[in-house]
Amino acid sequence: MSDLSKYLTSLVTIKLRLCCSLTESTFFTLAKNCPLLKDIDMCETNFGRGDRTEDIVKNPRIKSLKLDFNLDQTDECLGELASVCPGLEMFDLSHCPRITQNGVSNFLKTDSKVLEAAESGIDDEGLAMIGNRCRGIMILDLEGCLGATSIGLKEILRNCRRLREINLNACSNMSTESVDWMVFSVPSLKKLVVSDEHSITESQRRVLLGHECLVSWWDAATILDA
Repeated sequence: MSDLSKYLTSLVTIKLRLCCSLTESTFFTLAKNCPLLKDIDMCETNFGRGDRTEDIVKNPRIKSLKLDFNLDQTDECLGELASVCPGLEMFDLSHCPRITQNGVSNFLKTDSKVLEAAESGIDDEGLAMIGNRCRGIMILDLEGCLGATSIGLKEILRNCRRLREINLNACSNMSTESVDWMVFSVPSLKKLVVSDEHSITESQRRVLLGHECLVSWWDAATILDA
């Protein structure tokens, strides 16, 4: 990739999904040699298993980074990535169980708009951090985040006034009893994904629909798009 990237100086988007021989070194190489790059997709690669051989070069044009299903990715690795793309708006680290708020905190900025963190190690402390640092966030995927509870959710809703979509599917420690409070607190909320149709009462569903907020559950929910 090091030699190839030198001929890709005009590259804007690259998708390297399932390229299992690629590690974080590929990311650093692309960021260095492709100054116009905005969107990098390295889902299910070998992130977290390589040795960084390239110098860290800042690339503020990178806006979208998808690193989902990289099971060996660590907080330490994310710390290095954050210094490369300070302008990141969309970040996908879904199904990266070793990632916690310590790693995510490096990416949290006021202009962050999308955070997909399904089945990560984010807990209430992490949600409070997101609420304080990413007040402009619009889409938040917390599916399967077992350390997240209603306490952390309230921090998100209290501070993120532009939130439009939130996925709480399989958040077994998250209560939806205060759903009506959710829509009154954040009128911008337009989509709520819960574990099943019984998670929301009929009266709560009417309140949500009255505020033009769609409720769906895991078997009907679609992947949240940026």
